[in-house]
Amino acid sequence: MANKYKKRHIKKESCIRNRENKYAPIIANSFISFFMRAVPLGREDESTAIYKLLKESIEEKEYGVLYVSGMPGCGKTLTCNSVLEIVKENYPDVTIASVNCGSLILPSDVFLAIHQIITPSVTQSSARMLEETLKYQPYTIILADEVDMLITKNQHILYGLLELPSLCKNLYIIAISNTFNLPDNKLTGKVRSRLGWNRLNFALYKRSQVVGILKEMHPEYEFTDEALEYCANKICTLNGDIRKALQIQKHAMAHALRNDIKKIEMEDMDRAIKYVYHSMQSSFIRSLSEYQKILLGIVARKGYSFPDSLYVDFRATLSLKQFPLPTFKEFQFLVEKMVEIGVLKGRSNSLAVETDYIPDELDIIFEEEENDYLEVIPI
Repeated sequence: MANKYKKRHIKKESCIRNRENKYAPIIANSFISFFMRAVPLGREDESTAIYKLLKESIEEKEYGVLYVSGMPGCGKTLTCNSVLEIVKENYPDVTIASVNCGSLILPSDVFLAIHQIITPSVTQSSARMLEETLKYQPYTIILADEVDMLITKNQHILYGLLELPSLCKNLYIIAISNTFNLPDNKLTGKVRSRLGWNRLNFALYKRSQVVGILKEMHPEYEFTDEALEYCANKICTLNGDIRKALQIQKHAMAHALRNDIKKIEMEDMDRAIKYVYHSMQSSFIRSLSEYQKILLGIVARKGYSFPDSLYVDFRATLSLKQFPLPTFKEFQFLVEKMVEIGVLKGRSNSLAVETDYIPDELDIIFEEEENDYLEVIPI
């Protein structure tokens, strides 16, 4: 059998059309209409490329890794999940396991998280234990989002995950990262060899795509063309995060509803943009995991605190919420990560940590987040 890690850069559909592919009919005739409706607007090319790769891999029993990169909010996760929904419908025997590595307490938890999707009764796992389970599956696709979070000092966790396809030979991994040059800048040669050469980068959304997405998302509201273009220009000039555009649109609609505005114009959109970007701190806090939010709230109230006393309060709060309790080692890793991203601050000659966030402000942010759950806007 040919080397399954052969260099095969993933090309977008505009580049694929001229390539010989015996599976080309999958994006033709009656299937094309369904497929294009099922995948995110503006990401049809990327969706087609991913689906073709997975279809070929499933039918030819190939294995490997696809590295998907791009800026936050450019539709990587949504696109991959949409494609996997189509894969699951067309290949019901294929097991699909999705895990967000950013929500794990420890990087090593990735193996148990995946293992429990396949075998819910397991309570512990490792790379080798997961390998033994995967070998008995007809075919498995693992979606590992925020795979950057698995990088440790010796990188053995990430290596153990990426090594699984070559060991099981019935497995494909989609590894999603916000870092385009992660393989070249942060990974050892050993890990890069397991990552392979199948790579797909998501470019930032174009202005026309942002406008199209905003129009499609809420056709029941009337926006002037100038308002939509103004929002799209703002987003594309800054970071291209489509989630931010949808958040701006949401606030513009809420303002229109409160003030009985029939058509949302540029000045309404400008007001919404200013509100959203003034609440960047709120967005950052909301992006934290539930464990990180709980710990941040405790530190904000206690002030300058040492790990031992924090751990006691942390476990007590988790018990009240009926969350799984971490070990002290897992707790220490969580604290280190929060210091690393700047949520908590350490001092040079002490193990204690503190934060600049004010408890009352955090309470408002958490309350707003709970209220937002009442109205879920798909991204």
